[in-house]
Amino acid sequence: MVSTQSPNTPKRFHYTKQITATDATKPAARTMQDQGPAPINEGQPENASRKAMRWSASAIFAGGVTTALTLSMAAMIATEFQPQDKLLAASFEINPVEQDIVVNDNRVEIEPYKKVQTPPPPPTVGNPETDKVTVPPIIMDGDSNVFDTKPIKMAMVTSINMERDYQPLVRIPPTMPMRATKSGHCNVVFDVSPEGKPFNVRASYCSQSMFERPAIKSVQNWQYNPQMVDGRAVTVNDIQTKISFRLVDERNQIIPE
Repeated sequence: MVSTQSPNTPKRFHYTKQITATDATKPAARTMQDQGPAPINEGQPENASRKAMRWSASAIFAGGVTTALTLSMAAMIATEFQPQDKLLAASFEINPVEQDIVVNDNRVEIEPYKKVQTPPPPPTVGNPETDKVTVPPIIMDGDSNVFDTKPIKMAMVTSINMERDYQPLVRIPPTMPMRATKSGHCNVVFDVSPEGKPFNVRASYCSQSMFERPAIKSVQNWQYNPQMVDGRAVTVNDIQTKISFRLVDERNQIIPE
């Protein structure tokens, strides 16, 4: 068989179908008689021509719209501007009612100033003159004297004790900590100022650390009579005291440390 296709004509695939009598329900076997390059789409030139037609139609439409807008703008610019007449100011009255204005005259008339006359000064009283008093002389018989002039013995003060040691006046007991489970104590060292106020309070030893703060706070609230040296109050340093904390049970028995 001689092929009538030209060399430039794309080749096509030819399939043959073979059906046997024994198995007619099976799909037919396909054999490829000719193998060649992939088929070329014959409708491609038609698609290119359609695209060209669409582009040309869109360009014509866009050109028409642009031309119409340009002409309309040119017509608006060519028109001369004519200003409008100014509107006269209009006034409107809504339910005009004439009301008399009542003037509330609350002016207070001030009395004219009265000149106050200064009163005359009080009369001055001079030194009154009194009669001269004469005392008759006392005539004493003999050499006796009315006044007994006995010598007075004066006690001589040799020295005055102007020294005094410090004395406690107010001692406030400490507060027992809530978390304490037994008794305890703290040794506290402090100074007393000339005003009798403790300062520089510190704890040198505490059986439990929880007792240190309430012990210091208690001593800070104490009050003393200051120490006197040569008639003046002085500061006393390094005073030591023991603050005891006594915890009791339900039978009022002291729980030992």
